[in-house]
Amino acid sequence: MSGDDALLARAHDWLADDPDPDTREELDAVLAAVADGDADAAADLADRFAGDLAFGTAGLRGRLGAGSNRMNLAVVIRCAAGIAAWLRETTGDDGARRGVVICFDARHRSADFAQASAEVFAAAGIRALVLPGPLPTPVLAFAVRHLG
Repeated sequence: MSGDDALLARAHDWLADDPDPDTREELDAVLAAVADGDADAAADLADRFAGDLAFGTAGLRGRLGAGSNRMNLAVVIRCAAGIAAWLRETTGDDGARRGVVICFDARHRSADFAQASAEVFAAAGIRALVLPGPLPTPVLAFAVRHLG
């Protein structure tokens, strides 16, 4: 399998598992452009799957869009599931009872990503508190300390 074939297979696998109709439609359009020989679309597709979006000190940040190297619902859900598994493994029932605090800002889709994260934590049996409205990061730090 060539690199191009592997990239296309990865993109099609992503497309099949993407829970968001908007990013599925977006990726479908990119794949159609690639199939039509659009070099810019091919470069865009390669960038979308160049790796996994990294979780840094400010959380998940990146360009919005479909793909593992973009900020989207699928990436957020996978990240929240990983954090939930880690929390369960390292803190057990105490961590699940104490829960997590989720905050969001005013960026596009931020509230959607917060809600999806809360649903993942709740499904894992972890109490999830979502702060109301877009708030600055220091409010989250305060809430974590205040709520224990």
